[in-house]
Amino acid sequence: PDHSTLLTINFRCSHYSDFLKSDLKGGLKWKELVKVISVLCCSVAVMASPGWKSVKVQMDGAIATLALHRPEKSNALNHDSFREIPEALAWIQTKPSVRVVLLTGSGRSFCAGIDLSIAAGILATIEKAQCPSRAREQLRKNILHMQDAFTACEQCSLPVIAAVQGHCIGAGIDLATACDIRCCTDQTAFCVKEIDLGITADLGTLQRLFRLVGEGRSRELALTAETFSGQQALQWGLVTHSFPNPTALTEGVGKMAAVIAAKSPVATHGTKQACLHSREHTVAEGLHHVAVWNSAQLVSSDMHEAFAAMKAKRAPQYMSRM
Repeated sequence: PDHSTLLTINFRCSHYSDFLKSDLKGGLKWKELVKVISVLCCSVAVMASPGWKSVKVQMDGAIATLALHRPEKSNALNHDSFREIPEALAWIQTKPSVRVVLLTGSGRSFCAGIDLSIAAGILATIEKAQCPSRAREQLRKNILHMQDAFTACEQCSLPVIAAVQGHCIGAGIDLATACDIRCCTDQTAFCVKEIDLGITADLGTLQRLFRLVGEGRSRELALTAETFSGQQALQWGLVTHSFPNPTALTEGVGKMAAVIAAKSPVATHGTKQACLHSREHTVAEGLHHVAVWNSAQLVSSDMHEAFAAMKAKRAPQYMSRM
């Protein structure tokens, strides 16, 4: 369904799940089924997702898919995109049932970079400005605003998995490198394109890419604007999996998301925060950070449920995130 009509149904019925699983096997009586359905319908919360123009959100249980939605432009990012990406991530995080975010692109490509209309608008604004200093200060603020749109993936409390198909050019790499995990297809075409446009990449690639592929490789890619494949991205460490085609990519990231979604929400949040903190700090500082974190978060209902599930040799059933 289109994002403007997509409805998220939140069934507040976790205490009925075991009842349904057990009794459906033995044959649920009609009166009992009617009773259960009545209770469920009374506890349904129907929430329409906001009417965004450049992104689309779909909910599937504990997994939310956030799709860049300008397929006619190969999902090139415009002004709406930079506003709506962080808005959508913030909206998703208000849904207690969601535990993982899949970031993808509608159509054949993940993202073809920034829409040229943005660059044209920047040039026109500076040329017409009465005060060059004020115009450049506004440009600095605009760049920071666009940076924040991608940093929202890092700051999201949920794990964000990028499923990269087709083309991933310029700002597409900026966005993908801000995610927790990246997967692609063998045919995906990556390119740090900015230098060919006469500009310095300023939305995160130069700050994040070298941590994934190494400093020498990242400089080479940024200085040459060389196009590289999904297999090369896998070999260099930009992605963790490269699938043979888009269908396999969708299935693969779906399975990965399902595995993560089955884990403790408390532990996944803590793991993401510890990893991000350690990236910017020394080992000693990272150890201190996680000690403080676990002093507050270690003892939880999730931990009790994990041990109870292991003892009973069953899958754990964790509470919603909030």
